[in-house]
Amino acid sequence: MIYTNPFRNSIPPRIAESDLGNENNLIRQWRQLKPGTVLKDRNGHSILIIFRGRSNPHEGPDYLNGVIFCEGRIIQGDIELHVKENDWKSHGHLFDHRYKNVMLHVVRQLSVEPVTDIITLILQGNSSKCELPGISLTETAMQHIFRMSIHRWDRKIALFRRNENWRNIYYPESLASLGTDGNKQQWRRLGRQLDWDYAQDRQIEEWVKNFLSKACTFHWHKRGVRPVRHPNLLFNKAASWLYDLNQLTQKELFDLNQLSRVEKLFRRTELGQGTWVEWCGNVHFPAGAMYSLSRKDEQYEDWLKLWLELRLPYSYGRFQKQFQKILSPKTLRSFPVLQGLIEMENHFCNHLLCQFCLLKRDI
Repeated sequence: MIYTNPFRNSIPPRIAESDLGNENNLIRQWRQLKPGTVLKDRNGHSILIIFRGRSNPHEGPDYLNGVIFCEGRIIQGDIELHVKENDWKSHGHLFDHRYKNVMLHVVRQLSVEPVTDIITLILQGNSSKCELPGISLTETAMQHIFRMSIHRWDRKIALFRRNENWRNIYYPESLASLGTDGNKQQWRRLGRQLDWDYAQDRQIEEWVKNFLSKACTFHWHKRGVRPVRHPNLLFNKAASWLYDLNQLTQKELFDLNQLSRVEKLFRRTELGQGTWVEWCGNVHFPAGAMYSLSRKDEQYEDWLKLWLELRLPYSYGRFQKQFQKILSPKTLRSFPVLQGLIEMENHFCNHLLCQFCLLKRDI
């Protein structure tokens, strides 16, 4: 977890930043780490990174549920990152129960003596920087971005192809779309615990009561979540919205001629245009396309065309910062463009793979 220094602005500029860099850079480098990377712990043992973990925007360790291979065994647990090993003590993690499942401590600089029994490894700073902000993207480079966005589209469709009962995917993923500020996994697990066939045979009051009773069994994060998106404020809206959707037949739900009806049901939630676009792009349009493919009708291309036209009222912060000098604000709000950049980031934004980036190849 990142700790902000309240006196940072009072430190003379020449000593404000050490050669070790800051924790944000360390976390960013860890996020870009690819499965299969081998690093050394403080004792010189090789640590194979199988899964770097899931980023935690809330209280507790920086990454959750990571997986490593060390000394002949697979270990799963949380991961905490610090610039200096001794930060484990100074940040108060030693007796904090939220850090009891940490199995890996990643640092830039080791202490003279170990500060914990947890496996501690060194992640050296990445000196290579992305060269893209200084160039203009060619038409071929833009085609690469759109091609990668289609890969994302295909995977979203495949999510519905793998499950015979479409409701068991569609509704949990719809709830997960409410967790853009965190709590995504909680929303998804809540959706998996609900009986969506049961909802069709019940009055809305009974359904909402059942929804709320199950929602209260989860631990919901509040730190890092905007007040208007706190789960407690969304439960009733979410329950009513999905109850109304569930009253539609599959044919009605995925008939493009009924899209305005589906949108009207969503607008009752007052969740805003951004959530509408994210839900359509990640859930509703791919599900509709899969339905069209299964029926071999002519609406698949129409679903894809609508997906390619989706535009958010905002951009994603990291891409806004990286590409604002070479992509227009309108382009950076394009949902498929952002999906393509995510795919590109997942494949190439690592100092070991940066040189193979498809965008750089066409500079």
